[in-house]
Amino acid sequence: MKKYVFIACLMLATLGAAAQDTTDFKGRIKDPEVRKKVEAARAAYITERLELTAAEAEKFWPIYREYSEKRENIFSRLREMKKEGKSDEATLKEYHKARQEELDLEKSYSDRFLKVIPANKLVRLHESEREFRKLVVRQVLKNHHHGRRKHLRR
Repeated sequence: MKKYVFIACLMLATLGAAAQDTTDFKGRIKDPEVRKKVEAARAAYITERLELTAAEAEKFWPIYREYSEKRENIFSRLREMKKEGKSDEATLKEYHKARQEELDLEKSYSDRFLKVIPANKLVRLHESEREFRKLVVRQVLKNHHHGRRKHLRR
């Protein structure tokens, strides 16, 4: 399992340089290749942090990918609404609606996850997701800052 963490760290190290030119103004990754690398690093990181067995991982990852896609769809609708220039009140209502949908989704998928992994690993899943996001942000900012210093020296 330690090799997964090593692979994730290696991928994150190379990600930052590539991601600084491939993210949108909100920091979301636009480039499909970079996105694939991030997802592979996320899988390695979460697999390691949850200490998933091969049998658990085989059942866990299809459910997780489905869950992640649905969660992303919820918030992409909200981002689209913001682009349309809706009123602040409408945006706030949609935000609360999206958060409730996310909570409902999490509840329904918790039951599915618990059929494949124990509760202690499911609790660690949410912590691991947050930790991974922080790692990615730190790496991108670090490389972005390094790239800007390099640019200023020219």
